[in-house]
Amino acid sequence: MEKKVVPGSPPGDVGPLPNFTIYKSAESINSALSRDFVKYALTDSKSIALRKRLEYTQSGVEFFFGTLNMLKDAPGNRMKLKAAGLKIPRFSRRFWGARKDNCMEEYFRHGICIVSASDLPFIMRQMKTGLWFYNKYLIDYDHVVNDCIQLLLIQNNFNWYKQDCCH
Repeated sequence: MEKKVVPGSPPGDVGPLPNFTIYKSAESINSALSRDFVKYALTDSKSIALRKRLEYTQSGVEFFFGTLNMLKDAPGNRMKLKAAGLKIPRFSRRFWGARKDNCMEEYFRHGICIVSASDLPFIMRQMKTGLWFYNKYLIDYDHVVNDCIQLLLIQNNFNWYKQDCCH
């Protein structure tokens, strides 16, 4: 059953709005999230209360992630990344939009570079700066990109697993 989005107060059983400022995301609702941030979003009492309340709000997702990114106790939030001198991962549309000359094979779909194996060195350099979050590749166009990305993700997850188990 679909929930009815209504202006004003939600049904009484949802509970009050949490006692903190609600922010609307100025960016895309698409997000690159750390494991700790996801755990926080799913288990923290403030996050749960906010999520329940926003289920009855139009465009609730935009408010949810925008607000969590501003909470001081949220791991990996925007302020902590900024204080540590790190940048927030960006998606391909913004990232490659200004760098069309770097799309090595010059294959575009809807103005977005569809990466090929030729683009992997560029992507690898961006991964080292923490800016890599790319989902514009087609397995039918160049399967090597998919194979390399899968291998990198497996290695990263294995390294996280080793850290969690051994420390």
